[in-house]
Amino acid sequence: MTAETRTVVSVMVLLASVSCGRSWIEVAPPDAPFKVLMPGVPEGHTQARSGAGEPVSVHIIGARASRLPFPLASVTFYSVYYFRTPASLSAGTAAARLDRERAWLLELPGTKVVSERETEVSGWPARDIIVTTTDGQTTIEGKARLVVAGDLVIGLRVLSASLARNRGDIDRFFDSLLIVPPADGEH
Repeated sequence: MTAETRTVVSVMVLLASVSCGRSWIEVAPPDAPFKVLMPGVPEGHTQARSGAGEPVSVHIIGARASRLPFPLASVTFYSVYYFRTPASLSAGTAAARLDRERAWLLELPGTKVVSERETEVSGWPARDIIVTTTDGQTTIEGKARLVVAGDLVIGLRVLSASLARNRGDIDRFFDSLLIVPPADGEH
């Protein structure tokens, strides 16, 4: 099988919102058995993601809004991504697969783990990770929830100048993730 035929399709939904007057919508990808509430209306594009020798196509869908026209510190980014793990990477335990996703999250220079804990989503193993990222001038806080559901990996992420200031919306986002069992014969 060629690398092209083994390409894993993933989707990352990137939304930026202050949630002031924003409505929350349910995002339910047609090719993956989950749904999640997100603020705003998504738009999309595709980009490549490399890792562990397997090519991955990442479809990014997003919207952006902020309190002021330009400062990053006033924006909160909400994202969800998913992909099916290629057979060559599926053999490991759920913990090993969560570790690979954790490593991918930490690839950005200046990113440090503040805390992490094991959890579950719809009975599937998951991990919550709090990070900070800095470029030397600006520090951004982040929270991620990584889930392994069979061969499916789902990641929820929030980046913000202050996770505490946006806690209600962040909790709503993370708590809304529901993994729906697929119909017989489907992935």
